[in-house]
Amino acid sequence: MANKKHLRMLTRGYVKWNEWRDQNPEVIPDLSSAKIKNKNFDNYNFENIDFREAHLYHCSFRRANLVRSNFWLATLDESNLSGSDLSEAIITDANLWSAIISYADALATDFTGSNLQHINASHANLEEANFSYCNLRGAL
Repeated sequence: MANKKHLRMLTRGYVKWNEWRDQNPEVIPDLSSAKIKNKNFDNYNFENIDFREAHLYHCSFRRANLVRSNFWLATLDESNLSGSDLSEAIITDANLWSAIISYADALATDFTGSNLQHINASHANLEEANFSYCNLRGAL
């Protein structure tokens, strides 16, 4: 269950959020099972965040730092992650239907078992990414 304090911090914008992350490096924000729709998280520092089972429908994460974040069983349908850093993220058994990860850095990202139908991954760095058991129908 998402930490209410962490959810409130999100509403203060990326500058305040990133400052808070810098000032509290020992805190691993818990946004698991959060239900968020149509929000802009561009430029947020979401490194090592717990997004397990979160529903992040039609959100924007452009240029966000998502390194080593955990998106197990998360829903990111129609979300825009272009230009973000997804390196070493866990995105297993997740739904990213029609998501955009173009120009993202997904080095060693684990997408095992995820639904990646109609995903746009053009120009993304997918080196060492794991796509085992993924649905890639219509992916670009």
